[in-house]
Amino acid sequence: MKTKHYYLSGLLLVVLISVVTVSSSLQAQTSLIIQGTNNSLADYPLQNIKKVFFPTSSILQVDNGSAVQVQLSSIKKMYFANSPTTVNPVLSNIIKTRLYPVPVQDQFTVEVEASNTEASYLEIIDLVGHTVSNQKVIMNTGKNSIIINSEALRSGFYFCKISSGNSTEIIKFNKK
Repeated sequence: MKTKHYYLSGLLLVVLISVVTVSSSLQAQTSLIIQGTNNSLADYPLQNIKKVFFPTSSILQVDNGSAVQVQLSSIKKMYFANSPTTVNPVLSNIIKTRLYPVPVQDQFTVEVEASNTEASYLEIIDLVGHTVSNQKVIMNTGKNSIIINSEALRSGFYFCKISSGNSTEIIKFNKK
């Protein structure tokens, strides 16, 4: 019996680029963090991850020596950090993120609290890994609100990827 795999090829490529990009004064992120809808954190050291894929359209699987499966409906957001509790704000421009309303209708807002002003990128990625929307935004120090028109998105689950400096946050959302 053949198993179907729903790979996030585009997302994983971006993730790998984010992980291996190292400037002379900054270190690469060391962990994939999955925050549950109950705010629990699961820390997966990147050196142990062999692959991340979708064995079904509703499950994310992290292969880190053992197969860890997570229901997509239980994921609040995914991001990269040096550890779930010791992200250094000097190294991480993104302090806090929020996406609302959930579920998304014709438009939604992404709020990002940033530690400094810099050019950032916001991408909407479908479950197959295709980037369906991307835009460059300037994040100012403090709270930033970005309104996204989502009328063109079909119903279903998407990921909102926010990249700022060496910080990357991914928030899952549902479009009705």
